Amino acid sequence: MSRYRCAMWRSCASVLLFFLAGVAILGCGSPESTPSSQPETSTPSLTQTDEGQGGVTFKATVVTYQYMAERGHPPDHVGFLVSLDTHSGSLLGYDLVALATLRDDSGRMSQALGWEPQSEDSHHRSGLLYFDGLASLATGGQYTELSLKNLGGVSERVLRWEMPLP
Repeated sequence: MSRYRCAMWRSCASVLLFFLAGVAILGCGSPESTPSSQPETSTPSLTQTDEGQGGVTFKATVVTYQYMAERGHPPDHVGFLVSLDTHSGSLLGYDLVALATLRDDSGRMSQALGWEPQSEDSHHRSGLLYFDGLASLATGGQYTELSLKNLGGVSERVLRWEMPLP
């Protein structure tokens, strides 16, 4: 191949690479700007939060079996990282193990087994709340609910996770 053809080949290849890079960058726009023929599906969140009734906000995140195993829990334990926040009163008087229940769509219920605190401040409590596992978390029931009774003057707070979890 002559020097002229090699230089021309390199120039064409460079232009082609720049063109492809530009197409790739422009093609990575936000999903809102790109029309799609597929229906939107929402991915269930691992974290649920209530509406803060009674001046207390209840938030919980489902943790993985690996997270539980790393903390020495058996495979049948189900855990939630729970946080409670308030700007008035104290949260320290609430026995979360006694107040918490886990239930699934088939009516099975489990009382909390334990609480491993991460923060025990009177206005901000957080930690691992764990239960004997329910099959719906592992085998795909329709939903699982975490309930706290009599917290902040509210008779029952319920956080619900639709199955399957991501």
